[in-house]
Amino acid sequence: MPGGVADYLWNHFLGGHAKFRPLGNAVLDGEDFDIERGERHYAVLARRLSELGNGGRKVYLTAAPQYGDASNLKSSWEQWTSSIPARLFFIGPPASKAAAGSGYIPKQVLISQIPPFIKGSQKYGGVMLWDRYNDIQSSYSIAIKGSV
Repeated sequence: MPGGVADYLWNHFLGGHAKFRPLGNAVLDGEDFDIERGERHYAVLARRLSELGNGGRKVYLTAAPQYGDASNLKSSWEQWTSSIPARLFFIGPPASKAAAGSGYIPKQVLISQIPPFIKGSQKYGGVMLWDRYNDIQSSYSIAIKGSV
């Protein structure tokens, strides 16, 4: 089943040539997996999309597994960076409590606890926030910019 989903995504949104393409002639360069409840089948889906992209067109795959809170982020970071063969990892906390149901890390906690732990990793790529609207409301990025 995940292979069929990958084929559908490829043919309708990425490099395929389905008759009906929801975005018309627009071609996406990748997919983002929003993993909120388990990881079942994502590896098969990612592998198949990668295979389909081996014809010369690079397909970017990103994922946003949830880590819960600051203490879970540290253990999740160790698990992800040791088991996933990616070159760089970015953390993406919610920019406010209103931005997501869980995973919010207060600005001062992120500044004082997370960078010393994660910035030492060779796989640290940076920080992105979910989402820009909530960032504007909370000024989260302004507060953490000098520390990350």
